[in-house]
Amino acid sequence: MAAPPRGRYAISHVIGAVFAACLALTCAVAAPPVRIDTPSVPDLLPSPEVIEQFKLTDDHRRLVAALADPQWLTRESALEEILRSPAGVAALCAMLSEKSLTPESRQRLLVALREELIESPRGALGISMGMPPESAPTRGVEVTQLITGMPASKILRLRDIITHIEGRPIAVPDDLIVLVQSRRPGEEVAVRLSRPRRDERGDLVRGADDRVLYEEQDVRIQLGSARGLLSPGGVRSAESGPVRSKRLAEWALASQRYAPQAWRIAIKDPVLAARLSTGGMATPLDLQNVDGHEMIVSLRADLARIAAGSLARTPERERLWQSQLRRLRDLSTSQSLSADEREHLGRVVERYAQLINQ
Repeated sequence: MAAPPRGRYAISHVIGAVFAACLALTCAVAAPPVRIDTPSVPDLLPSPEVIEQFKLTDDHRRLVAALADPQWLTRESALEEILRSPAGVAALCAMLSEKSLTPESRQRLLVALREELIESPRGALGISMGMPPESAPTRGVEVTQLITGMPASKILRLRDIITHIEGRPIAVPDDLIVLVQSRRPGEEVAVRLSRPRRDERGDLVRGADDRVLYEEQDVRIQLGSARGLLSPGGVRSAESGPVRSKRLAEWALASQRYAPQAWRIAIKDPVLAARLSTGGMATPLDLQNVDGHEMIVSLRADLARIAAGSLARTPERERLWQSQLRRLRDLSTSQSLSADEREHLGRVVERYAQLINQ
């Protein structure tokens, strides 16, 4: 068989090479991407199906009955007992599902549920984090600050790179926050880290390419509490982030699910009915009267009873006030309110904080 002309032979090789390159590119594109196992914030709020199967204990039912007692002090003591020894989210949701609850009992249980969902203790290592330098041999988060008195200050060192928590890889700071703040203070976690090597004088050991050499270590750390931690800039680091955002979202869902039902009231006065139907108010909200806000009135009444000796200022009551203050602070930033209403609530927050701290 005669050999093909040189030009056609060259063209066929070019076509073959292009086809091979396209095939290789197609294979590369079709290859599955590398999956990063990003941790997610676990749910705290049980589903309605789980709540339906939950069995209340005799102690739970005793507290529900006490919340409806005719004596105010008995009702108040029942709430303090729930706050002092949290029953758990599932038990509180099951209590709130009881059909016989009074509106006041429901409101008190919602206070306890909010405390359990949002303000229950979250674990913390006690570090500030950043991304490691590009020259580092591994991915993870770099320790940039150690907070005195927190667990990490005794075990970790500056420039350590945390690569795993409980065997889960850490790629960005939020990964670590989710895994740590989803646990309670006192729990132990396994931490894998890469630590820069140092010589006997404490100087960094570098390789032939002048890069810092690291060595892997596995340690166990007992978690401290995230409550009240301050970032270097003075911002409360535990007041934001993926865990608190998830808990706030769950609280919003729970408050809608278990809120007292609205009462429908027939308005016979045609003038008043017309004003209400157009968004008017029978008694306009006085945005200048901070001390007239219902929560300020209630707090000042409590403080007056404490001053008179008829009410004790207990740690549980302090926790309740702090919970109410956080509720007010969250509400004061709600975009569903007008600018004037948000400004008014901001002043209420300042006044409430002033009263409980005096």
